[in-house]
Amino acid sequence: MAADHAADFAQWLRGRRYTPLTIVERTRLLASWTHWAREEGYRLAAIREAHAASFALIEAGHRPRFRGDLNKDAVECAKLFIAYLEDQGVMTRLPAKPAAPLVVEFAAWAREQRGLAETTLATYLGTITPFVDALGDIPTAYDAVSIRAYMIERAKACQ
Repeated sequence: MAADHAADFAQWLRGRRYTPLTIVERTRLLASWTHWAREEGYRLAAIREAHAASFALIEAGHRPRFRGDLNKDAVECAKLFIAYLEDQGVMTRLPAKPAAPLVVEFAAWAREQRGLAETTLATYLGTITPFVDALGDIPTAYDAVSIRAYMIERAKACQ
């Protein structure tokens, strides 16, 4: 499923400033995930469906039985591989939900003024985006009570 794209995927990761060790790990995780997908009968044309199925399996509590078995990190790597395929034009990009202006402004500032790598920025945006979606994009409206309530609910969801 991914073998034809492995070298270019690694190069794509290098271009996004992933470290060499991380690239090796992402390649291993992708191999684990594609092994699972092939065993389940999925092919490249149905990669989004395979990702959705593997994500649902992990969310339902699937636990890896051995090293190389399907796990959360492998499913996340599959999502990254789909982004690579979209960037390369192998797959059409699905329309994305537009980000709040405050999030877009923060991302631009973090890239330009702080020099954040895309991987670090993606981690930050994974926290900031739901926060802004929940509390709105007017920072002057944030107060300690609403921020605390949001964080408590977020912590409950992670348990």
